[in-house]
Amino acid sequence: MKYDDQCAAPPLPKINRNSVAYSNEEQNKHLAKGVDVGKKSLKSRFGKLFGRGKSGSPEIGDNLDVGMDNMSISGKSMTQSNYSMSVFSTNLSIVSENTSSNAMNIVIIGCSIAGLYSSKYLEKNCGSGVRITIIEPNERLYFKPGSFSACFDTTLAPHLSIPLNKLFKYSHNKLKTDRVTKVFDDYVETENGETIYYDALVIASGGIYSCPNKMTGNDVKETTEKYKVYFKELHRAKSLLILGGGPTGVELALRAFKEKNIEKITIVHDECMILDENYSEAYRKKIQSKLEIEGVELLLNDKAKIKKGENYGYPVKGRWLETESGKMIFSDIQVDCTGITASSDFMMGLNTDHNQVTDKDCGFIRVNRYLQVIGHPKMFAIGDVNNIGGLKVIERAKSQAETVATTIYQWLKQYNKGSNTITSIEPCTWSIDSEMAYLSIKNNELDEDEEDNGFHGRKLLNESMKSKVEPEIKTRKADDLKTIYKLLGLDLKNRSSF
Repeated sequence: MKYDDQCAAPPLPKINRNSVAYSNEEQNKHLAKGVDVGKKSLKSRFGKLFGRGKSGSPEIGDNLDVGMDNMSISGKSMTQSNYSMSVFSTNLSIVSENTSSNAMNIVIIGCSIAGLYSSKYLEKNCGSGVRITIIEPNERLYFKPGSFSACFDTTLAPHLSIPLNKLFKYSHNKLKTDRVTKVFDDYVETENGETIYYDALVIASGGIYSCPNKMTGNDVKETTEKYKVYFKELHRAKSLLILGGGPTGVELALRAFKEKNIEKITIVHDECMILDENYSEAYRKKIQSKLEIEGVELLLNDKAKIKKGENYGYPVKGRWLETESGKMIFSDIQVDCTGITASSDFMMGLNTDHNQVTDKDCGFIRVNRYLQVIGHPKMFAIGDVNNIGGLKVIERAKSQAETVATTIYQWLKQYNKGSNTITSIEPCTWSIDSEMAYLSIKNNELDEDEEDNGFHGRKLLNESMKSKVEPEIKTRKADDLKTIYKLLGLDLKNRSSF
């Protein structure tokens, strides 16, 4: 069964097109010229109301400036001020003086890589037509893909913690150091007691990783010290146990080969072959053969008896571990690479018997083909936090951020044309990048027992996969890290060890 409202764009409030407020002086001028102020053309009214120039609506990439002078919405006179009527709701929210008072309020939860790309695409496409607020508990962006590099070369650790002081191009956009505790259909509540209204919500809060994949401190110095301690333990270790033979576990094993002191590497993996369905069978055989030649012990079709999310293996010490098949393994260092859980506790209040917005096991947020949260069309979930199957890599986070930013731009452009409603505007469809992504989106939108019923994801999958390159395990992260630094207007010295 399809959810009735899962694909619909949120409606705009109705605007009284005959209620344009003029000052007494303006009215006298018009009357002196014989102009009926009540019959001012729609083009003239809404060109002024929404800041449209003579050339019409801008295309993607232009900077929209949704201005507002002394106008009237729903018959009530408004003057330009620090307050703005929410475009999609009747709630008021504070807007900086240096942005248009009728800008759309966009809230982004989390300054992950997906959140970072969202803000950049929104600024590029919408200019001052949107007011962006990123709510992030940390003052720096942590580059998790480089964690294993830093474990084996601690000089790289300081570069993983990236400052966000150059995050925005426009000064009216803000980064709030706070944590979202609850999400509602028009606003969010934060740990510091704030209520922040939005017209569109982008959830990019990422996932919760086990150490050392996310070994952060209160500042760069503390983070670096943690990596130094871990490095010393890793250098002394004679045996390494890796739980999970997916891409993260394999990457760690490939790096550990170079450490001559590690005499034994063991991988426990719950499938019959290393890696997973995101990779071709030929590539999986190739990697498995390489691991076996290097002397890695592979325990396939087996799992460790540990609780999900308990950060197993940290702090570092020798441990015995039992597998579900009854094997007992001792190791000096253990690293849990069995996957992540979603950082989505703030969404739990939206779960109902009729609509589960998050997966029960790991908390990933269920989305449709437009990346809208199921049953909540004003909310989007992108990056690691959504439940779309497949590889959660930087390229995917970037493409999902671009998709959502394009949808928001289309909504803003339609509003800029003076439309009373945008329910007829179909959101931008994300280009599905794998078979697993296709299946998870289909399952989100349809009941398992229902026919495909016109679901067009298969066609999109076939089209997008034509240009796809076979994914491979990459241990070099320098290019990705340089891209993030460049995106923030920062410089990263050449670090060939990444």
